[in-house]
Amino acid sequence: MSNNLLDKIKHKKRTVRDLANFIKISSGNIPNYSLFLGAGASVTSGILSGANLVEQWRKEIYERLSTSAYSDHNDAINWLKQNESDWYDESNEYSSLFEKKFDLPAQRRRFVEQQVDKKLPSIGYAYLVELFDKGFFDTVFTTNFDDLINEAFYQFSSNRPLLCAHDSSIKGISITSSRPKIIKLHGDYLFDGIKSSLSETSSLEINTKDKLIEFTKEYGMIFIGYSGNDKSIMNVMNSLIKQNEYLKNGIYWCKRKGDNISQDLFKFLNNEKVYFVEIDGFDELMAELFHEISNGEKLSLGGSEKESKRDKIIKGFISDKFNLSLSCYIEEDIKKLKKLTYAQDISSLINELSDDEVSNNNLKENDFRDLLKVDRLIKNNKINEAEKELNNLISSVENLSLKKKYIQKAIEVYEISNNSSKALEYCDYLIKLDSFNYNYYLLKSSLMDESKESVIYLIELIAKFSYSVSFKNKVASAIINYIESYGECENIKLNIAKELIEESFKLEMSLSNDAWSIKSRLINLKYINNIDRDSYLKEKKNLLKEMESINPNHIQYVELYSSFFPSREDFKIDDFQEKIKFLTKIIDTSSLNKKKYIFSNICDLYLNLFDVKSKDNEEYIISMINDFFDKNKDIEDSHLISPFFILKSKYEISINKNLDKSLKYAKKSIDKQFSTENTRKIFNLLTLNNETLSNLDEFFSYFELKINRSILYYLKSDYYLLKDDYENSMLFLEKAIEKGMNYPDYIIRKSYIYLCSNENDKVISTVNNNINNIISNDTKDVLIINRELAKKRCGLEIDKVSLRNVIAHGKSKDDKSMGAYFILEQISEAEKILKKEIESDYMNYYIYKQWPVIPNDILNKYK
Repeated sequence: MSNNLLDKIKHKKRTVRDLANFIKISSGNIPNYSLFLGAGASVTSGILSGANLVEQWRKEIYERLSTSAYSDHNDAINWLKQNESDWYDESNEYSSLFEKKFDLPAQRRRFVEQQVDKKLPSIGYAYLVELFDKGFFDTVFTTNFDDLINEAFYQFSSNRPLLCAHDSSIKGISITSSRPKIIKLHGDYLFDGIKSSLSETSSLEINTKDKLIEFTKEYGMIFIGYSGNDKSIMNVMNSLIKQNEYLKNGIYWCKRKGDNISQDLFKFLNNEKVYFVEIDGFDELMAELFHEISNGEKLSLGGSEKESKRDKIIKGFISDKFNLSLSCYIEEDIKKLKKLTYAQDISSLINELSDDEVSNNNLKENDFRDLLKVDRLIKNNKINEAEKELNNLISSVENLSLKKKYIQKAIEVYEISNNSSKALEYCDYLIKLDSFNYNYYLLKSSLMDESKESVIYLIELIAKFSYSVSFKNKVASAIINYIESYGECENIKLNIAKELIEESFKLEMSLSNDAWSIKSRLINLKYINNIDRDSYLKEKKNLLKEMESINPNHIQYVELYSSFFPSREDFKIDDFQEKIKFLTKIIDTSSLNKKKYIFSNICDLYLNLFDVKSKDNEEYIISMINDFFDKNKDIEDSHLISPFFILKSKYEISINKNLDKSLKYAKKSIDKQFSTENTRKIFNLLTLNNETLSNLDEFFSYFELKINRSILYYLKSDYYLLKDDYENSMLFLEKAIEKGMNYPDYIIRKSYIYLCSNENDKVISTVNNNINNIISNDTKDVLIINRELAKKRCGLEIDKVSLRNVIAHGKSKDDKSMGAYFILEQISEAEKILKKEIESDYMNYYIYKQWPVIPNDILNKYK
């Protein structure tokens, strides 16, 4: 139908300013209106509209069924009406075509998931969130499956909305709650229960319908980006609009200028209390409403913290792909955002300089501008231009401190471009300029290709920095790292590290000295294969007692004390409760930052309980964890930290076997304080099920620039392995070892990738070439299992003696023993361990799904 229909109801037309005035005039703190968003609100976020999809599907289905070439949409519609009337409904083309294109709900869900994947909110959602924060709205209904509204709240507001995507969850929403509410009338794309076909959208679920009716008693409704072709919604609205007690504030239907309306929508607009507003689009409307309602305030975008994903969204605003800046309101805010982004770059550089010997107060304006230019070139990945700029600056600058700063920037650039020889050359340049700055020697050692060469280089410098506590600690730590990976060699001995730690203590005995933590690692390495548990525990406890006698409240003591967790055999509930009591007591007398840090340790302690849970203590352990949750249930999400949500996630999968809830809490943990220390834990939770790999976009977006390169590349290797992309998995593994990954972990992962890709000869050679260089029996046992499984696949004779040694090391109880039993075809013994491990912690079921050594038919019993 054409716009001529609108000419018949000109008296129904209202302006955006009119609408803004109606929104502002509310009684008390209760908003006048709920929002109702349709597919048109998502177009500028890159999601195809219903009309676009209908065009695609109509053409595809017409050509398939008629076997004729598509010429005109009117011809196609007429043909479908005449020949396919048993399923085709012109008044609801979207649903009827969607149902014809995809047979099953699961297929429709996957299609929707692909459509909304990786999409980020347009600027209109930022305005929407601020209007919610200011109290002008508190509820939004939507037929959309995307997560754009929730994402916008997540990025730009401290308020976390209630998200209801299921009929069963909607019933409990209170109309009086001021907390933002997002009600998805047709479900969420993450679930097969989304309503999208003709039969599914003919009526609303009973709880959803009741809640929609309940809200219309108190609120009016503003429809945006919605065509009105959904009978399940429109039947309810047509009924309510005729009743005096509902929709007392009316309905305002926002439609794009020039868009046609259907005959049914024309009839609906003819009702009393229904008006229409012509708009340029969703984003333009939200921008104009915001500026009219908030009296010219500018978009604030919530807090000031820079978040990787948030930055991406803002970058999208600034790039203005859809020319939204043609709106005078949006144009002004985009200009402001550009200035803000530039100011943030300046702020970041100032913070960097404040930790450097170059003081920004002493910099000339030209120097500061040059540094900023280099930073922006690096940030925008213009590495060649940055290199040229830096070489010019280094050769021309006279200020020594500034010259060193430029050289450090050049080293950073050469690291990015993998030019290690140039990076080392510039390290020597730094050392020549300042030969007693040990940080430059440490930097050079970190860039050396060979680990052995790097450690020996530092050992040879000990005499040069004989009174530096920090340098001694760094070298001791480097020695321990090397021995953990490769074992002792002629020039790299554990005794050298021990002597350095003792010398460090002589220079500084306070708990601020990192030598305490390094000594704890030294003890771990000393007893790595020692079965004398009593001696190991005694040395650890003596170290802790010595620290406690100096200061039991010191953060380094708290860290070591809480991280010292016994094995399942040594675990005692009384000792655990004593730890919790001690840490809780310290929290009561600590600063806010220290409170959070100690709370993190407490969460980690509770997380460790899953490793020691057994049939004997299971009930008590679950009770303790639940008590901990109850004690913290009233704390706002914004005040909680990542270890708490990791614990919740682990509990949901391990005890409740609820994968959806586990993923929800794992996602929540991503941007919380202390999340960078927990990247592996978060990753492991997000990847329990291969079907949820799309969750990792947000994960990598947030952590890309925040974590150690070796960890990042290791996780990316794991990510590609889960996708069966073995080439990229191996590529990132090699990058991880270049950036300092632990060598035994590298060999385990390398042999495992080969095992998964069925390159069994490479598994055997990788293990045989490296196993004698490994000092940890645990690592050797894993490599033996990988090798023997590969040999069995190749029809080669397996080494039964080595496998029985693996079983002996695990005392016939651990998962390595289980793997050995499976290879030896001692299935009943293997199944006993499998059953015990999965019953103890259901997360193991998902972990074991990825293990080639466990037969699928046996594991499927526990699905």
